[in-house]
Amino acid sequence: MQRMLTAGCLFSGMGGFASGLAGAGFGLSWAVDENARACAAFRHRLPGVRVLERDVRGLGAAEAELEPVDLLAAGFPCQSFSQAGDRRGFEDRRGEVFFEIPRLLGEWAPRERPKLVVLENVDHILHGNDGWWFDQIRRELRRAVRPDPPRAAAGGSTRSAASCGWRATGSDASPAGG
Repeated sequence: MQRMLTAGCLFSGMGGFASGLAGAGFGLSWAVDENARACAAFRHRLPGVRVLERDVRGLGAAEAELEPVDLLAAGFPCQSFSQAGDRRGFEDRRGEVFFEIPRLLGEWAPRERPKLVVLENVDHILHGNDGWWFDQIRRELRRAVRPDPPRAAAGGSTRSAASCGWRATGSDASPAGG
């Protein structure tokens, strides 16, 4: 019998994305969000999931007992990247919270890292600041999954496969990868 794939959610909100993952057959291991009302709604919607009601800034994977998962979903705040907002990107406190995702990825041992990371945000993040925002996201995620140079020098692999896909809706949406 096959093992059930697992997922963890950062910036989980009320559990919409998590509900979709559960419906697709993923076992939800944990969720993190700082908003008390969103966490209450999440717990009501998905009562068996461990919900941590706290800010991801400074959250440690080991300290918070975030067990390794197959898929990490993260719908980080979009206000900083939206065309309807001030478009400050990573210069805004809400936008800079993205960097917590690669930081946490780097805390898991290479074999424990999620095999897939799914990010959700507004489509303007692809093109905003002349595409720099999305390029920065790709760079940071790649950096988080590369093996440490000492491991590679000690006979480990020097190759690192990292791809980044984005599904955005809207008239100017486009796929990206690398």
